[in-house]
Order: sequence, then structure tokens, then C-alpha cells
Amino acid sequence: MVNIANGGFDDLEEAGTYVCAGCSEPLYTSAMKFDCGCGWPGFWACLPNAIYEVRDADGFRVEILCNSCNGHVGHVFRGEGFRNAGDVDNYDERHCANSCSLAFIPEGGTEQRRCTYSGQVFGH
Repeated sequence: MVNIANGGFDDLEEAGTYVCAGCSEPLYTSAMKFDCGCGWPGFWACLPNAIYEVRDADGFRVEILCNSCNGHVGHVFRGEGFRNAGDVDNYDERHCANSCSLAFIPEGGTEQRRCTYSGQVFGH
């Protein structure tokens, strides 16, 4: 069993694939993940055609949703100064995903792991 701090995926460093918790469609790989320091799993980009974007009603944030089931994944932020030096196509972008919107499948495995939040959540 993997140690997932507080039951979320922010600190998970294991290789694998993050899928939509609603429909199991692959959304991200662990190679796309980075420590953005916000307490939520951060990704440079998603798998091709995995998500779509909708501007929030507040006009500031941009929601990301699963392209297969329309489930909420999180928000995407651009222009924050993050640099993915290894991939010029994914420059200065952060997909801030909600752990409860994801499930994790370890590399070489088939069993999905879901978040189970318990105890204190980052910043609270």
C-alpha cells in the first residue's frame, strides 16, 4: 500500500496514470506531475483530448473537465511563472487537479486507488 499523505494525491511520487474518478478515462501520467506547492496535485499538461476548459462564472478561473464524462477535474492556471524546462509545449501552465476527481493506477497495475482524505488538509 502506498503512503498517500492525508489521503490525497499531492505527495504521491509513484509512477502511473491518473484517471477520471467518474469514468476511468486516462487524464494524466505521473511524468506530467510536478510539485507546485499548493497542496493539490499539479500537472504540466493533460493527455491529448482528455480534458476541456470552461471559464468560471467569476471570469477569473478556468475549470477543467473530463472530456469523456464532463466531470469536474480542477482548474488550469497560466502565467504563474512555473517552468517545465523539459517540454517547451507545456510552458508555464499548471493543471490544479482535485484529488477526489482522480483515481491512480500504478505503472504495470490495473487496480485504481482513490483518495480518502483524513485528518488535516493542506493549509487548514
